[in-house]
Amino acid sequence: MRQITETNFPYPVLLEDGGDYNDCSFKVNVDYKISDNKMLLNATYDLNCPFIENLINNNEAVIFLNIEQKLFRKSIMLKRIIENPYSIDYAIDLDSLASGFNLEIMPMIIATKDITFEYDESMNYTFSLFDGEFICKKGSILGYGNLNPFELPNENKISSIFTLSKMAPNEVVPGTPYKIDFGGNVIDIKVVPDIFDVFVEKKNAEPTYSRILNSVFVYPVIQLAVINMFKDFDNCKNNKWCVALANKISAAKHDSFDNLRVLELETEDIIEYTNIILGDLLEDSFTILKGDED
Repeated sequence: MRQITETNFPYPVLLEDGGDYNDCSFKVNVDYKISDNKMLLNATYDLNCPFIENLINNNEAVIFLNIEQKLFRKSIMLKRIIENPYSIDYAIDLDSLASGFNLEIMPMIIATKDITFEYDESMNYTFSLFDGEFICKKGSILGYGNLNPFELPNENKISSIFTLSKMAPNEVVPGTPYKIDFGGNVIDIKVVPDIFDVFVEKKNAEPTYSRILNSVFVYPVIQLAVINMFKDFDNCKNNKWCVALANKISAAKHDSFDNLRVLELETEDIIEYTNIILGDLLEDSFTILKGDED
């Protein structure tokens, strides 16, 4: 989807920073979260342009969100729920989206009927030089907000949900080579400095070792992650790592994760689910390798 940065229309068009209008703005804020295999969008917008506001109030124009992705395209209308701000909630099934491709959301102001109007003082002075009236056909674009790209969980690159970082000296506990933090969007594996340095040295010196070394660190971590998912799903279901692992297990088992997690988790299940996830990890390495914070 192309981001609009300037206009070349035969009539004034409103952009986020005003565009062809003076002291006007059109801004849409879109937030999202992942829950129960759905992408939940919340959009709120502020419109400061008397001329466009009047068109909307007269049902001559509406605000749309144009949502696009490789396999998905949808336009939804933002209705005035309360006076300010305008807002809407919308859910997209993740199964309808292509893994690895960003979702792009472009706000637009669209004419709902043929409109004929004259120059208004809120418009850029240049348009006062036009001879005659401006004509906009039904479906014409009267305004654009900025493009909002959203990165989706990529179930094909499971390694992107892990980071390996070096422990700070005050974090080191004798006899504990590494500790695991499941609390964020990614699973952070914090390793004592000596082991971390050797890991990075070997990895950089001989790429053949990368997959083996990664699996040494990650295999037990995946097992713990699987156990966490089944025992405490409500507290981790919105984290990127949990969504990615649940999607991968569901795809391999040809069943929804909601159905799988109500079953009693056996040792054989933990091993099977770990091997399902590890299969992708062996194909590439950690996304991030971090050293000291400074």
